[in-house]
Amino acid sequence: MKNENYFVGLDIGTDSVGYAVADEQYNLCKYKGEPMWGVTLFEEAQLAVERRGFRTARRRLDRRQQRVKLIQDLFAQEISKVDERFFVRIKKSYLYPEKEENKVRLFDTYEKQKEYVTRYPTIHHLIAELMNGTEPRDVRLVYLACAWLVAHRGHFLSEVDKQNVDKVTDFRAVYQKLVDFIKRDEYSLPWSDGVDIAAVENALKAKLGVTKKSKLLSEALFGGKAPKLVNEQYEYNYDLVVKLLCGGKCALKDIFGKEEYEELEEKSIALNKDDETLAGIMQSVDETDAEFISVLKSVYDWSVLVDILKGKPSISEAKVEVYEQHSRDLKLLKCFIKKYVPEKYNELFRAENNSKNYVAYIGKNVTSGEKVSVKKSVSKEDFCKYVFSLLKPAVPDSADAHSFEDICARLEVNDFLPKQVDGDNRVIPYQLYWYELNKILENAKYYLPFLSETDSD
Repeated sequence: MKNENYFVGLDIGTDSVGYAVADEQYNLCKYKGEPMWGVTLFEEAQLAVERRGFRTARRRLDRRQQRVKLIQDLFAQEISKVDERFFVRIKKSYLYPEKEENKVRLFDTYEKQKEYVTRYPTIHHLIAELMNGTEPRDVRLVYLACAWLVAHRGHFLSEVDKQNVDKVTDFRAVYQKLVDFIKRDEYSLPWSDGVDIAAVENALKAKLGVTKKSKLLSEALFGGKAPKLVNEQYEYNYDLVVKLLCGGKCALKDIFGKEEYEELEEKSIALNKDDETLAGIMQSVDETDAEFISVLKSVYDWSVLVDILKGKPSISEAKVEVYEQHSRDLKLLKCFIKKYVPEKYNELFRAENNSKNYVAYIGKNVTSGEKVSVKKSVSKEDFCKYVFSLLKPAVPDSADAHSFEDICARLEVNDFLPKQVDGDNRVIPYQLYWYELNKILENAKYYLPFLSETDSD
């Protein structure tokens, strides 16, 4: 074999390159009697969507940290009078200690840390208390509440005046937006102008399955008979529109009456999908259809937001109720599992290799109290289905019959063991968080005078 060899490229595909090794006369070289030729395979090219998502997340995190740093600067002088190393401990709090006694805590003494955790199991307990009282509080508590609200500030899609947060949950505004869109370009409104708006609102707020809720909403809008054909009078299949608004999943070509939508990568749509998926669908359909999806999404998000608030005046008070509801549900579920299906107790509450049990749902082992590594937490829907499958064979006695029916009913509509950190939190607008922050500062300025000071900015 000669010292100087030449690599001859052979294009054999979009994701691979063939090559051969030849001498100066382009004679194919051999190695151990075999021709020296081969192929290099390359990974399939990917779109920039995933990488763009990471970049967006980094930018969002950087901006959140900038906002928190600003709050730290405003509170630094006052907090240093009480606890000079408070911010240092916060910065190190993510580190995992080798020994329990080396664990970094927010407060300077174990007693204060224990009191804080006992009194405020979640940040929402602290925020709710600071909102509803003017008695003096530790400046560190006020900082923790303000920093969390500034970091988790909600979306900016709502045009409601932040001074009038009651309008955020006003159904008539989103309803009128839907009506105005449908009636554009001389299309007919598929239901009467004199429809009972309160009945429509109650139907959207009902905690029912998709089928039952669709029937209730269809009854409120159409008297149970929705127009199903897309024609010159009706631009969309409103029977499927009702299903979408109730959390169902529908084929795009059936909703819009366009067969070309069958060729799209995403052939169906559900309004409870993540924002990235919906954005991709809206980019692939016509501009007018994308706008209609956006209008329907605003109606659906309104129903989700009302469900999150649960009739409470603020998000934090609603989240405190969620925490208490979760505690009650967990206690009840443990009792039923131990009594009727005891052989499933460890599977549900302790097994760390089960992708759908309670450990995967909250990311913590009930027995040890230690956090567990969960690659992807189980969704609320899948968890409720899993628990329902465990309880389904049980035959409760008469004393437990009512509680058992309540558990099963709430499992069917994914309303059992609710969590504070939930994907539905994406619908919370900034106005509600601004209201809470403003209330805290209004109350705190009476015992923290520096909050009333102003400067050139």
